[in-house]
Amino acid sequence: MFHNGGAPSGLVSDIRWTRWGADRSHGWGKIAVYKPGGGYYSRRVRIELRALDLGHCRPGSRLAYKFLRYRNPSRPGGPVGDWRYWSKDRSRSIC
Repeated sequence: MFHNGGAPSGLVSDIRWTRWGADRSHGWGKIAVYKPGGGYYSRRVRIELRALDLGHCRPGSRLAYKFLRYRNPSRPGGPVGDWRYWSKDRSRSIC
């Protein structure tokens, strides 16, 4: 599980990863999504994750993925959207 410290839509839980420790890893989890009129749907949706650029955030630190991309539907049962960066600033890593 991880959370960006903001709204419930920033909490990803029930994550399963494949190829963890490889140059890139793929994962799936659950996330809350906003309803058009406000609030959240009662059912969480599946979020797809890609962890990229395995390396060190600081010299001597543990190995970490520096970038995280995701995509998810905007409503339960809806089509999956485009890939986006978890960090709003594409030039910044998640370190």
